[in-house]
Amino acid sequence: MSKRSEPARAFYKENTGREKELKELLKSLQTGQNVAIIAPPRFGKTALITQALQQFKGKPISTAYIDLLSNSTTELLSNSLIKETLKNHKLHKEYISARKDLGSFYTNKGLQTIAAAFPFITRLDDHSLDTWELLSKCLDFPHVLSSSLNQKLICAYDNYGNGLHLESGGRLAKLVSSKIGQHTSTTHLLAGRNESAFLSLKAIHLIRMGFIESQFLIDSLDKKFTRLKIKMPRKYTNALVYMTKGHPYYTKCAFEQIILEHSLNGTIPSPKELKNLLMAAEKGYIEKVWEDLLHNKEYLHTMLALSQGSKNIYQRLQSMKINVARAQKNLELMGYLMKKESGGYAIADPLLEYWLRKNR
Repeated sequence: MSKRSEPARAFYKENTGREKELKELLKSLQTGQNVAIIAPPRFGKTALITQALQQFKGKPISTAYIDLLSNSTTELLSNSLIKETLKNHKLHKEYISARKDLGSFYTNKGLQTIAAAFPFITRLDDHSLDTWELLSKCLDFPHVLSSSLNQKLICAYDNYGNGLHLESGGRLAKLVSSKIGQHTSTTHLLAGRNESAFLSLKAIHLIRMGFIESQFLIDSLDKKFTRLKIKMPRKYTNALVYMTKGHPYYTKCAFEQIILEHSLNGTIPSPKELKNLLMAAEKGYIEKVWEDLLHNKEYLHTMLALSQGSKNIYQRLQSMKINVARAQKNLELMGYLMKKESGGYAIADPLLEYWLRKNR
C-alpha cells in the first residue's frame, strides 16, 4: 500500500488496543522480570516492544533492541549488538564511522574509553578471528557495559526463535539462550511466534497477543471516522471488524484504504469491495503461502479443513492418514496457526482463511 496518510498515522498512535499488554509488559520490566511476547506475524509484537522501550527513554536505564531476523549472520548480529548498545551513549554514529576508519576509535574520546575496555569492538571485520568467539563477546557487551556503569539494562530480542536460523543445529539459539541465563542483572524482553522457543528459558513471564477485542475496535473506528467527518454507519464498522476478526494489521490496512478512497473519490468502498481491495494488496503474500502449503500434503489439508471450521477436524482428515496434531504444531511454528483460548487452533490470518475457502 502507498504512503500512510496522516489520519491513519494519528489513529494508530493514539489507540492500539494493546494497552492491557503494554501495562502488563511494563510492570514486568520495571520489576526486572524477563518477558516473552508470543504472537503470529503481523500482530504487533515489534510495535509493543517499541512502545515499551520508549517508556524508559530519558531514565537511567539502558536499552538495546536486536532484530534476530534481519541480523541473520554472526557478523551482522555482532555489529548490531555493539551499535544498538552505543545508542544509549549517543556514540552509535561515531561507531559506524569508526568501522570505516579504525583510527577514529582512538581519536574520539567516548569511543576511545569503550574501545580500551572492550578492544574486540575494533576487530569485527578481522577475518582471522573466530566469528563465534567474537559473537559471544558481543552478546555480553550490552550487559557488561551497563553493569560497569551501574546502569540497569533492558535487552530486547525481536523475532526470537523464528530468527535464529543462522545455521543447522541451532548453535545460535543455544548461544543466545545461554547468555540470557548468565545475564542475571539484565532484564530480557523476547518476542517471537514460537512458544516452544522459550521453553528452555527459566523464570520468564509469557504474554500472548491475540486478536484485538472487537468492541474496542468498533468504538475506536467510529470515533475516528466522526473526527475525520466521514459519515459511517455503525453496521459498516461492525462489518469491517467482523471481516478482519480484530487482526491489527488488516484492521489498519482497511482503515487506510477507506481514508484513501474517501480522499481520492469521496466514496466509501462497500464491505465486499473493501475485502477485495485488501485481497488485491496482499495477493503476493497469500499466493506465496499457498505455494508453500502445496508442497506439504499434511499442511495443505489441515489448513483447508480449518478454513471450514475446526470442529471434528481429526475425524474429517482421518481417512487421509494425516497426522493432524503434528501438522497443527508445525503450522503454529510457521506462524500460520494460533492456539485458541477455548482449545484447539485457528488460522491466524483472516485473509488467508478467506483465500483457502475460495480455493478449496
